Amino acid sequence: MLILSLSAGFATASDLIFETTTQFKASQKIRGEGFAAFRSGEHAAALTKMEAALKERPGNTLILGYIAYLAAETGDLARAEEAALAFAATGQTPDNTIQDKLAGKLPTDTWSAIKLKFDKNAEPRGKVEVIARLTTDIRLVEGIAAAPDGRLFISSVVSGGIYRVKENNAVPLALAKNYAMGSFFGIAHDTASDRLYATFARVDQTPGLAAGKGTTGVAAFDAASGALLDKWVLDGPTDKHQIADLLITDDHTIFVSDATGKAVYSIAANKLVKAFALPGAMSPQGLAELNGKLYLADYGRGLWLLDRQTNRAKIIGRTESTNLIGIDGLSAYGDQLIAIQNGSNPHKVLGIKLNAGGASVAAVNTLAQALPAFDEPTLGVATAAGYYFVAGSQWPKFGPGGHLKEDTELQPTALMKITIP
Repeated sequence: MLILSLSAGFATASDLIFETTTQFKASQKIRGEGFAAFRSGEHAAALTKMEAALKERPGNTLILGYIAYLAAETGDLARAEEAALAFAATGQTPDNTIQDKLAGKLPTDTWSAIKLKFDKNAEPRGKVEVIARLTTDIRLVEGIAAAPDGRLFISSVVSGGIYRVKENNAVPLALAKNYAMGSFFGIAHDTASDRLYATFARVDQTPGLAAGKGTTGVAAFDAASGALLDKWVLDGPTDKHQIADLLITDDHTIFVSDATGKAVYSIAANKLVKAFALPGAMSPQGLAELNGKLYLADYGRGLWLLDRQTNRAKIIGRTESTNLIGIDGLSAYGDQLIAIQNGSNPHKVLGIKLNAGGASVAAVNTLAQALPAFDEPTLGVATAAGYYFVAGSQWPKFGPGGHLKEDTELQPTALMKITIP
């Protein structure tokens, strides 16, 4: 298997960045001021603001991209080159607007060297097995779950169902419309009870539900018959909460993330109870348990370590060149976390190893990226046979109500497997 290793294994404590909520909020405020200056045509002032924002969040690729663009625009070519190289060191590639600006301003030799790095970062990598290509009548596949006997299940946002995968077919097991659940998102199989747990909510792409309508929560279905066995509904309007992903821990506690409400809940006393309030989060997504510790992917900030004893959360440490922004799915496999990063360019499946205490990143390996079937990969599941994941959800192709956007063509949804040594 071809693996790109971005190792932080030699980082000392002083090299690690432990971003605080105070730093995050300060950076967001300053960045907003930078945008305002840019819209007013004050590019030098915008650059100054972005530099100040970066000091609060070192290595943030979004801010680095703005700095590279603005430095080139204002004629600070040395800083533009420096920011572009720092961007490249994270393994990412900026969008064409930034690249075009750099190409038009930097000396040809300088730009050519940077362009080589960007192009290398964007190359397809990884050895995967396509295990199914689902027909296009199953639309916007989000979650995936597996039973120990090899049964594979998926969930759908637009088609609004939970399905059993048999070769390239998806056989309906439960339909959200039958229970007024809107769309299904994360799913997980409980071996002890042969139940499938699924989160449900209303989002813009959910057919037939207006904004603010519907409910969000967790449902339990019989994995064999599809019968609804139980459900837990979160109080509050669905435009303020979206239960997104879930985890069944080794001690059979069920945790779920609230992407909009910025919290993590558990099922206790037969109801959803807030386990972790995360006011400093941007968008809580995938959950995983590794070595007895609980981790949460925050789409805009990185990975949180959730302490079940104190109910406190903190961002795990990383090096400046380690990019953990844009992680959606999160699983544990062996001694590492497996993350699906679809908020980066290119999209990646990462293997993340942590330090002995589990509070910071020791190394990051790219297990797969930019493969032809990748079209907004979302969630995955670790099994004894390997790591299965949804490689082609095609989220960007769907508009309000689940309608396909103009000039888009839906492709069969690819499900993939990575065999991890």
